[in-house]
Amino acid sequence: MALFKKKLKKKQEPEQDVDTIPVQWKVFNNRESFSLILNGKDIAERMKVDDIGEGRIVLFDSEISMYCLLKDVNSVPENELQDAIGYFAEDGVVCISIDGLKTYYCYYEGENVSKNSSTIWVGDDLCLWIPEDEEYYLLRYSENPVDNELLIPELLDLSNETLWFKVEEERYHFYIKGKSVAPNMNSAYNGEDLLLYDKENPCWYVFPDWENASLYTLSSADIYDVEGDKLWARINDEGTYRFYDKGIYIEGEGVKASYCFDDVIVYIPDLEAHYLLIDFKNTELFVLYIPKLLPTNTHAVWMKPEANKFKLYVEGEDMTTDVEPKLMDGNLLLLHEASNKIYACMDYNNQPFDEFQPAVIMDAK
Repeated sequence: MALFKKKLKKKQEPEQDVDTIPVQWKVFNNRESFSLILNGKDIAERMKVDDIGEGRIVLFDSEISMYCLLKDVNSVPENELQDAIGYFAEDGVVCISIDGLKTYYCYYEGENVSKNSSTIWVGDDLCLWIPEDEEYYLLRYSENPVDNELLIPELLDLSNETLWFKVEEERYHFYIKGKSVAPNMNSAYNGEDLLLYDKENPCWYVFPDWENASLYTLSSADIYDVEGDKLWARINDEGTYRFYDKGIYIEGEGVKASYCFDDVIVYIPDLEAHYLLIDFKNTELFVLYIPKLLPTNTHAVWMKPEANKFKLYVEGEDMTTDVEPKLMDGNLLLLHEASNKIYACMDYNNQPFDEFQPAVIMDAK
């Protein structure tokens, strides 16, 4: 049995609908046996039985996926038919609240799964994760707060095992397989979406259309099955981008970027690394991509776009036109007079085209 405490509401009588059917039952043989009559036939032998105490028994018929709740079993007269209601549960899931709406039992295909299932309060409604079914179910408790009766929750039929909903404009709840993972997440905006990174179990997630989501609307997150803990996206036609490290938007002093033909090179000072945003000029807005890490053992990188040409980047700044080149012993030496530095492009002639290499940084004598 699982306890799910919630503020009490006024009890209401259950309403019969098309998913219910009248049945009758009786106890006999010193209350050790019972009959359940459906359409004039005793179907007791095919029922799964769970005694939840205080004269209450939950029955399940797997042939037609029907649940029944027998009450006052310990006090009704023997051999006298009693009226009950059968509840058809297409997905095999049913709940029953007891003790003034303070406790819930949950069943899947007639098995009591209360201890295994997870419960999530969504405002005044109750969402259930049933691991045996690997699905989420919603009990619209706010619309029908019935005590001591069977309730059929609604299958949410989400696209994966994630569930999120907004509780305030800047706050959300996030679950994976019914377990709260919101505290594990770093998050940042990407257009109208919210981008998240799980720090404990590395993975990227996106809450689509986060900006316009209504409060307490249940949705699945998009799962980004990509390697690495860094992503980037172009956010306008003027060439502005966002760079995300473990779900955090990286900006600030020292972050520099320069075009390299259709690509962009970004330098992140806290990481002391250059990254290549491939085909930047032709990417779609707010689409997420993986940056390519360039050599990290230097603050300067270079590449040969064609024979007798070079491109030099120092901490994200294009220094190609600010240096004086000189080929010596097969190495291309690039003198930057303003800083009195030499950037050596080693074994220049034998390096492949369009492949970034680390530059050796030396003081000019």
